[in-house]
Amino acid sequence: MFSEDCVLPCVFEAVGDEIVYWFRQNVLIHSYKQGSGLLDQPDQHYNGRMSLFTEVISSGNASLHIQKSGPQDRGKYRCLVISSRETSEHFIIVKVEAPIRSVSLETTRLSGFEEVICSTRDVYPAPRVTLFTEPAVLPDTLKTFTRKTADEQGRYSVESKIRKLKDLTYICLVQSFYRSQTWRTSLQEKEILSVEGQDFNIPCVAPWNLQNFTLTWSFTKGHKSSTIYTYDSLTQLSSSVWKEKVRLVTPRGQGGDGSLQLRSPLSLEHTGTYTCILSALQTKHELQSSLVKTNSTQALFDDVGGYVTADSLSIIDPVQPALAI
Repeated sequence: MFSEDCVLPCVFEAVGDEIVYWFRQNVLIHSYKQGSGLLDQPDQHYNGRMSLFTEVISSGNASLHIQKSGPQDRGKYRCLVISSRETSEHFIIVKVEAPIRSVSLETTRLSGFEEVICSTRDVYPAPRVTLFTEPAVLPDTLKTFTRKTADEQGRYSVESKIRKLKDLTYICLVQSFYRSQTWRTSLQEKEILSVEGQDFNIPCVAPWNLQNFTLTWSFTKGHKSSTIYTYDSLTQLSSSVWKEKVRLVTPRGQGGDGSLQLRSPLSLEHTGTYTCILSALQTKHELQSSLVKTNSTQALFDDVGGYVTADSLSIIDPVQPALAI
């Protein structure tokens, strides 16, 4: 791991007169002779970061200790042990990695128009960031732009951004260079019409099937935000400050369906922004729904008889009985 110590193993059958040589990319970086000690000074490239466990060499252990490993330490290492009895060799490939620890997906207006930006930071080697939409949109329409920058230690920050359009789910995949990690995050924004006093559902379904996830619903009105509902699929425990006003639409949020039913909402009290966050290992889905009230059911029905969203006029199923958990 980046900036952490690492030990390169080298075990041999001890005789007592061994000479130990360590090479990196066929360049001698360290040598040691039993009974005499260090033969050559360690390579200046390591600046005192490299050493052997001299107290265990007589037991047949010539492992190399490298402190605070970094990009300069990558490569192929060779441990050569020569004694009066035999010669032995060991080869080790060293990869240095600063893992992905977080991924951010958010909307901004820094360029004069709305954009969706996916970013991660302090990663090595530079990860691959892929930002796209569902449904798919032609690349020229989204104007995708990706930028990579490195700090003084060589760790990368990567940012990818696309133009924000209506009625789309934005999905970002961040994969580490060695493919040991893949982070997934998605963002969706909608406006929803509802009738005062009439039950309705706010859909929140992740693009992926989720296991062992947590669900958090929050409500924002003006500058005040509060958590109104939480659920943990592992423990199957839930809590709600709105008591009987909210409940999940599907039993136990199966597969990552965190859709919420709001029962008999009041016009002013429950008008605002509802945010749903579904989180699992290296995975996050966020939905932001702005609730717009109307006093008439006529505005909510089209020719099919379903509820419609204010921005997209897409059909939302009429409310089905929700299941309490």
